[in-house]
Amino acid sequence: MSTHSAHSAHGEEYDVPKQQNMAIWLGLCSVTFFYATFVASNVYLRGWSPNKFVLTQLEIHNLPYLALLDLIACFIVMLMAGSFFKRKRWQAVNNSLAVLGILFVIYALLQFWIIGMFGSMSPQIWTAYMPSGVMQFLLALTSLVYIGWVGWRGTLRDKRLLMRTFPLGMNFWMYTVVSSVVVYLLTDVMTVGSIAQWCGMHLY
Repeated sequence: MSTHSAHSAHGEEYDVPKQQNMAIWLGLCSVTFFYATFVASNVYLRGWSPNKFVLTQLEIHNLPYLALLDLIACFIVMLMAGSFFKRKRWQAVNNSLAVLGILFVIYALLQFWIIGMFGSMSPQIWTAYMPSGVMQFLLALTSLVYIGWVGWRGTLRDKRLLMRTFPLGMNFWMYTVVSSVVVYLLTDVMTVGSIAQWCGMHLY
């Protein structure tokens, strides 16, 4: 009986509540439907009038590719943070979150710069690309807020709150990184060929 009670207490201490995990994914699903309307409208407008709504890579220079590199770095740091979290290396987790926060700040600044360039272009480009760009920027800002919240809990001596919130944060940060890359590709802000060419490779 005592063994079962101890196990239950341990489970309550370290397990992420299923309701919270489900809630954040339901929230992300609703965001995805909202997000997808802007992406779908972009794809439709580009197909309807390519001459007016298609963005050329030269107009935004290297910004999307730098943002892509930053997102890849975010993904790698998240994997490292997850590994440290699994091994309960709390100081390493906090350091990883600090690095992740810096990377998300860089991504948010790059995305803000890209939005500014959209706004300086034609009304058609502004209409097609601005909404999805703003959504990416808002996701980056929300990720930063969540990193700060989880990082603050990581400084507390009692790690139960960190154990509950870190996996939820990982879900949201991963969503932000993956969705941003997908949106770049779907809206033709970048293409696989342009990425390869920017990296000095040629696809045949």
